[in-house]
Amino acid sequence: MHLDQLLPRTGATLAQKVGWRATLGGWPEPWTEAKDDNPQIVQVSEIEILRQRGLNATVAMGLTSTAVLQGIPVGRLLLDEGHVTEEAYYSAIAELCGLPFLPRGAFSLLPVDICRGERPCDRGPKPLFRDHAGKECVVVAPPPEALPEFYRYLERYPEMLPRLRIASPGAIAEAIEQGDPALRLSVRKPAHSARSRMTPEQGWFFGIIFLTTAIGVILPLEVGALLASLATTICSLLLSTVRTLSAFSPGLTHSPELRLGEADYPAYSVLVPLHKESKVVPTLVDALGQLDYPAAKLEILFLLEEHDIETRRAVADVLRPGMRVVIVPEGWPKTKPRALAYGLVEARGDLITIFDGEDRPERDQLRLAAECFALLPRQVAALQAHLTIDHVDDRFFVRQFALEYAALFDRLLPWLSARGWPLPLGGTSNHFRREALERVGGWDPFNTTEDADLGIRLVRHGYRLSMVDSSTFEEAPMTWRIWHSQRSRWLKGWLQTLLVAFRDPTALAEELPRADLAVILTYFGCITLTLTVHPFFIALVALHFSGLLPLPLAGTFVGTCILVMVVASLLLSYAGTACSMISGGRCRGIAVGLRDIAGIPLYWLLQSFAFYSAVIDLVLRPHHWRKTPHGLADRPAGLGRIEELERVKGIEPSS
Repeated sequence: MHLDQLLPRTGATLAQKVGWRATLGGWPEPWTEAKDDNPQIVQVSEIEILRQRGLNATVAMGLTSTAVLQGIPVGRLLLDEGHVTEEAYYSAIAELCGLPFLPRGAFSLLPVDICRGERPCDRGPKPLFRDHAGKECVVVAPPPEALPEFYRYLERYPEMLPRLRIASPGAIAEAIEQGDPALRLSVRKPAHSARSRMTPEQGWFFGIIFLTTAIGVILPLEVGALLASLATTICSLLLSTVRTLSAFSPGLTHSPELRLGEADYPAYSVLVPLHKESKVVPTLVDALGQLDYPAAKLEILFLLEEHDIETRRAVADVLRPGMRVVIVPEGWPKTKPRALAYGLVEARGDLITIFDGEDRPERDQLRLAAECFALLPRQVAALQAHLTIDHVDDRFFVRQFALEYAALFDRLLPWLSARGWPLPLGGTSNHFRREALERVGGWDPFNTTEDADLGIRLVRHGYRLSMVDSSTFEEAPMTWRIWHSQRSRWLKGWLQTLLVAFRDPTALAEELPRADLAVILTYFGCITLTLTVHPFFIALVALHFSGLLPLPLAGTFVGTCILVMVVASLLLSYAGTACSMISGGRCRGIAVGLRDIAGIPLYWLLQSFAFYSAVIDLVLRPHHWRKTPHGLADRPAGLGRIEELERVKGIEPSS
């Protein structure tokens, strides 16, 4: 029964006065508006308690007189004029009513009372827990205007006293935010959330950087140009070295020989966030239905947006045993990690993994991950599977994307894993220990590259990341528009991740080993800088060697040094990328030709333009999620683990 139905039906109901919106069952008839009662009786008692607690007697008398003359509750004057805090006032109300008082941060709400689109009222009633008889106990913050009715209600129904608690509206509002999975991280650990783009300290820092740059305009040109060229060349050298070493050095991907007994496998939850992806649902359900894992220990949760009726119908038509739907309520921000936050609340597994709409994981991936977790120390919190493109053709973006994935997931990440360094997790097919995931706060709904952000937070909490020897087949972007949208979202998330991680550089340096910090700076910081200046370097070299525009410092020693560093930076970037592409392509049976190598400069240039788009997006709409459409490629039938290994080795699949 809705609370409005429990309140007086004549005149303005208390629900209208307070703005309550909640569904509670098992409650008696409401308190009536006691028109023949003197509301000042309650008010005098209320202010008397506060006076006994230290409120100045003269102030108390003056407020009481003013309240009587103006016909308003004295509590409203106390709060509005700042004579008492909300916490002090409502603790007095609790004493007056003979109810327990819950201070700010001392309670949480039942998960059934999650915000659905509109912000819930912070007056209550909000369900706290159920007693031994299964009856709801609630917290409420009666406003001063409704205190006489509330007091009358308690007189009429004293049996309800054990089921009521008092708290301030601010305390209830905080509990509401903590109860919403989408807001939990930003409330409990705001320093680790991208809900705010930057702190005031960061604002000052970047302001000083901007001012310094502006002042640099009046300094000799060679100073700024030389420093920029030197910094970029160093970053290019670091990235090229890392990519080349990963291309020619052995990596580490766990493939356990231990096989657990069927009863020893832990409960596994597979989270599948979908949004406007009805086309891929039949293929996706078929691929997930082939996962080899004890059925009693496996659940597959499709996380569907409340308004996405088409996808919800498509899933409902093909749902199988062990699969269920979790409806993600309307709310903000509308992102994949927000859906994952809701999914984690509903998931029952000890191990958690994620698959996207276009994913086709190898059938034994969950078994391998569970066996790896059983062998590895508890410190290893996440395992990343290999991601690969299964429809490589002659199109530019498909080939470059497929080779980029091969270089990253088959060469670079295993190389980092072998050295125990942080991994930039992929957005799918990463497997987590639930306890570690919950300890660090789960996914950040406000970060558009939630995988990279989560990986850094895990490492900051002392966990390690590694690889599991299993592949998930994915779909590459088919057009420039799709690729650009996806890459801009990723790069915006990288910027968010850097801003969050370096809010407190001292704390970051204390929490991370020096090698881990160096890896994060190299991977995120160096890529960001090189993408920023890459188009300018291209333009400088092209204009100079074409003779269209002479180098401003041509003929000088400084000008020659700058030109050499610019050319070296470009060549190092391209060479490192080419080495990793060739090595990664060999791992996946993709022959890298001259056209692929020649396309690297163009691919880098397009990444820079995507980076500029990401910067604009970060300023104008920081939490907007650019959706990547799936189901557009002509993909082959799904391959199992053994068949894929045979295909890569050039062996005909066994019958």
